[in-house]
Amino acid sequence: SAFDSLFSSLLSTENTWGSDGNDKLGGMRTNLLKSFDEESFPILFHLIPNLRRVVSNDDNSTDMHMQQTEYESEESAMIPSKIRVHNLFYDLLKAISSSWNAPMILFLDDMHWADSASLELITFLIDEMGASITDDSFRSTNVLIIGTVRTNEVDNSSDLADFLQQIQSCYNVTVTDM
Repeated sequence: SAFDSLFSSLLSTENTWGSDGNDKLGGMRTNLLKSFDEESFPILFHLIPNLRRVVSNDDNSTDMHMQQTEYESEESAMIPSKIRVHNLFYDLLKAISSSWNAPMILFLDDMHWADSASLELITFLIDEMGASITDDSFRSTNVLIIGTVRTNEVDNSSDLADFLQQIQSCYNVTVTDM
């Protein structure tokens, strides 16, 4: 997944950040540990394996590995609801973006290849970000989502056409044709 690649990249570049690099990753680690409970981490670790390495700060962490193993053995019994997974991803973006004193850009290229589950997640994130602007500063985040779509690749009956129509009605979305 893209998020797993992000965390792998963060871990591999940790030593190239200079003197404050460990502080930045440590700040993210702290935010992640504060943002999720013990039931959330196994779900996230299953979806984003490299997140475990970031949170544990140790590839061989026994506790985190044990939680991962317990989740995998009970996976069929513990299928999280779609709304729970969506909320976990929103909280993950919030924890990452609040780790630094700078906005975060989530760039989604070639969205015409996205499946319906990914489009539903993106719609949820956009809705939550819009709601957080006006309703609840606790849920707010400083993330900008930029997506690219080749409109000539979109079938009017596709999930993407429905997605594009839905997000264009959001007040926190600007669509630019190029």
